[in-house]
Amino acid sequence: MRMNVAKWDRWVRFVIGSLLVIWGAAGGPKWSYIGIVLIATAAWSFCPIYRLFRTGTYRPLKTNEEKPGQKAN
Repeated sequence: MRMNVAKWDRWVRFVIGSLLVIWGAAGGPKWSYIGIVLIATAAWSFCPIYRLFRTGTYRPLKTNEEKPGQKAN
């Protein structure tokens, strides 16, 4: 499995997933337990839906490019 979920996306998934699970545990609708899936995809940094559509939010840093503030050789 390759990572396809960026760090900011992981945090959003974790927060929304946690809120949904808490809502379900507090007597909310049964569908709110879908938050468990959001928490799991945040933990694994992998989303099967992103994979299905061949997209994602994760973009690895390119190491051969010059970084801002770095002098060229």
